[in-house]
Amino acid sequence: MNAEEARKLTAQNTERQEEIKKRIKRGEEQIRWACEKGRRKTDINAGYVECGVPKYPEVIEHFKNLGYNIKHCYGTNLFDITW
Repeated sequence: MNAEEARKLTAQNTERQEEIKKRIKRGEEQIRWACEKGRRKTDINAGYVECGVPKYPEVIEHFKNLGYNIKHCYGTNLFDITW
């Protein structure tokens, strides 16, 4: 691998990490909104889902590690999140 290829790979990883942070923040805002409305369920988006696996599985793992229950909404790119 030459230096140019290494720079491209690093840039791609940085973009991916930024997208993951953005989706986690959006999910936290969705949860806050649902709590304010008195709900115990909302949905989050972890990117394009192919065969049940999201493009950004790190988003799902983040919320699972926080103790939320997550289930894929079949036929969509959304995941139900309950607490």
